[in-house]
Amino acid sequence: MAVYTEASRAATGMLEVLAIMIVRSINLRPVCGSSK
Repeated sequence: MAVYTEASRAATGMLEVLAIMIVRSINLRPVCGSSK
């Protein structure tokens, strides 16, 4: 159980980082387009 919880924590952490990166890229695209 401990190993499974650690694996799930690592997976959720990676998903969280991926979501943050996607949100940042989506937020930066309109800014770059409007600045031009």
